[in-house]
Amino acid sequence: SVLQQAGRNPSQKTVNKYWTSQTTALNFDDFCTILKKEKPATKTELLEAFGKIDADNTGYILHDELYKILTTRGEKMTRDEVSAITKQAVFNCSGKLDYNK
Repeated sequence: SVLQQAGRNPSQKTVNKYWTSQTTALNFDDFCTILKKEKPATKTELLEAFGKIDADNTGYILHDELYKILTTRGEKMTRDEVSAITKQAVFNCSGKLDYNK
């Protein structure tokens, strides 16, 4: 989606807040307004979220663990959505993501 290209990955709940059954299109100004209202997660929020996933507190998350969580919990993501996110991350040769970097 255009939001994902802008570096955002909104939940379906967030999308539904702006794209109702009466919505037929969004113009550029509407899009910019939405981006201003929906702030990306802060570094602190991201570290807290990763910390909850990292049960043994190693500072790393395995690629396979992240994939499983993103595709099975909460608002489940598709394989393509997870792929788009993980392409932006740097996993070491052991498949670990150091989320403190």
